[in-house]
Amino acid sequence: GFEICTSLNLSDFAKEKPRDQKMKLAHEVVKIYHGENAAGEAEKNFVETFSKGGIPRDIKTVKTSKETPLVEIFLEHGLVSSKSEFNRLNKEGAIKEIENGVYRVGKHRFLRIEQI
Repeated sequence: GFEICTSLNLSDFAKEKPRDQKMKLAHEVVKIYHGENAAGEAEKNFVETFSKGGIPRDIKTVKTSKETPLVEIFLEHGLVSSKSEFNRLNKEGAIKEIENGVYRVGKHRFLRIEQI
């Protein structure tokens, strides 16, 4: 149904790899609603974050005391839904401090913690 909403040439589009199709479709949809500049920025941020393993530009930052346990911070800000999920993800190596104070939970959840 996206052929109705976009100006993409379907015959060329169908020949591309699924990953490239998704990138083009996402670019087109963002362009329709937010303009070409926003679409380019969103694509650049996506590639930096998920293809190259970087940190998103719009990462949420929280300030907390040094005494607050990490599990409590993650629960409060929705990175995990329970203490058992935190423990399971931590045991599996899915919770990582990728930079000083910046945590990645799984592939898509990030949080910057500034301790006060």
